[in-house]
Order: sequence, then structure tokens, then C-alpha cells
Amino acid sequence: TSASAQGDMSQEGLASHRFWLPHNVTWADLKNTDEATFPQAEDLYLACPLAFCIFMIRLVFERFIARPCAMGLKIQANGPQKAQPNAILEKVFTAITKHPDEKRLEGLSKQLDWDVRTIQRWFRQRRNQEKPSTLARFCESMSVGAYLQCSMNWPSFYQKAIDRLVVTKERQPRMHTHTLKPVGSLEQPNNPK
Repeated sequence: TSASAQGDMSQEGLASHRFWLPHNVTWADLKNTDEATFPQAEDLYLACPLAFCIFMIRLVFERFIARPCAMGLKIQANGPQKAQPNAILEKVFTAITKHPDEKRLEGLSKQLDWDVRTIQRWFRQRRNQEKPSTLARFCESMSVGAYLQCSMNWPSFYQKAIDRLVVTKERQPRMHTHTLKPVGSLEQPNNPK
């Protein structure tokens, strides 16, 4: 029987409920009903627009909030010192290695008629050019921190907002009586007569 089940699964492919779901559950069991709502494949269509919105919020936050904060803290916008242009060293850097060994350094030194120490400095400056500036790192860190702060506090904020919308003036006295009722029952002495 297991061989026939495997054969059926291979014919159905990756859409087989036997591959994805527990034994007694089929795709039909996951249809939305009045009692239960399940995630559907169509929900995945929201992923790209939501990701785009989050990305745009991040860009706006970095430009209009994080950058002015960084400027107020006098964080420098300039990056590291740029290496002087050299086609041969640039070709070695991009195509071969960003960290040349001693043998390659000596070969480049003879080819360019430069000191080995100068070539090492050029490679170090060129590697540092690819790193983001302090300002860019600050803005990115600030936006990630704000995102994490919002995502961690969002459930409590959401719950408070819902509670404020749901609780009306008519329900408030009833809520207080429900709160005070257990306290009042504790105060009453239990006097058997």
C-alpha cells in the first residue's frame, strides 16, 4: 500500500496533500468556513507590495529623520580616503583578489615600479572605499532600530487601540462592576448561621 501511495504522490507532484499535510488532513479541510479562516495562496500576492511599502518607509525614514539626527550629532558624511586611479591595480582588485599575497605584491611592484608598501596601502584604501560611510551606517542602524522597536511594540499598541475603540461609555460601568465584584466577594465574611 505504501508503494501505491508513493506512486499516487509522484503523479500528483508537489501539490499532493500527502507531502504537505498530516495523515487525516486534505486540502479540502483547509477551505474557509464560517467557523474557521485559513491562510490562502492568494495571500502571498500581498508580500511584494508590503515589502515595497516597508522599503519606501525605510528610505523616507533614513532621509528625513535619521540623516538630520546624524548631522545634528556631527557624524561625518564623507567616506574613507579614495585610492588614486590605477588601471592595473584596479584590474587585479576586481578580477583576481582583494587581498594579494607577497608574491603578487612583488610582481606588481616590479611591473608598476612602486614600493610594495605603497601597493599595500592602495589595496587597503580601495577595500575601504567599498565600505559604507559612518553616516550611511548610522542611518541604516537607526532605521533598523526603529523598525524593531515598532515591530515589538506594535501588538501592545494595536491591542490598546482596539480596546479604546471597543470600550464605549455604556460598557465602562459594567467593566468596573466586573472588576469590583470579585474584590467585594473577598471582603464579605463567611458567617455560617
